[in-house]
Amino acid sequence: MNFEYVKPDDPFIADRVGACLEPDARCQHDHPVTFLGIYGHRRTQPDQTEERLDVVMTRCALASLAGLVTAQIAHDEGEAAADAFRDQIDAYARRYTAPVREMSAAGRLCCQAGYRTGGTEHTCGRTADTA
Repeated sequence: MNFEYVKPDDPFIADRVGACLEPDARCQHDHPVTFLGIYGHRRTQPDQTEERLDVVMTRCALASLAGLVTAQIAHDEGEAAADAFRDQIDAYARRYTAPVREMSAAGRLCCQAGYRTGGTEHTCGRTADTA
């Protein structure tokens, strides 16, 4: 995958994210694509109401992005900084493993309503009988 060096005009300043795999949408390698909900605001409008950008990325594009950012950190800040970034990614993966398992076991990861209601209501067609 190629990358381009781009400079932002009016960047979207993201300060939090949400993500989930979309098993019904698959990339050319047959991996589920990843949905990213990216929350923030435009740099020129810091006082605006928080906005959500919805992005769907293939796993290879997401890996390419992580690799590109890591390579740029290594180039600009040194290998120690790149290693610290990798460690930060691994720490977040460990931090989120148990909560993701718990939400899945509680039937909260099938749809947004299931997530928000602790698995008691669903918009995905799931009912208490199919939980």
